[in-house]
Amino acid sequence: VPVSVGNWTAEVASAAGVGQITPHVLRHTAITELNDRTGDLRAAQAFARHARPETTALYTRVDSERLTTAVGAIDYLG
Repeated sequence: VPVSVGNWTAEVASAAGVGQITPHVLRHTAITELNDRTGDLRAAQAFARHARPETTALYTRVDSERLTTAVGAIDYLG
């Protein structure tokens, strides 16, 4: 019996006890993790097959450590 990706994802998520998960949530998680681990928005964009980096940027997050590193990289004395 053919099963949709959505049904399969729901079955696996239920069996794992992680609540309701959709294929889109898995896609979002993969893109976010790729960017978090590499810091390479362009690679995440290519992976996601997004035409515009602005679309991929919606999948990103900035934690306090990453923000502190970015602020520390600024040369205030120029």
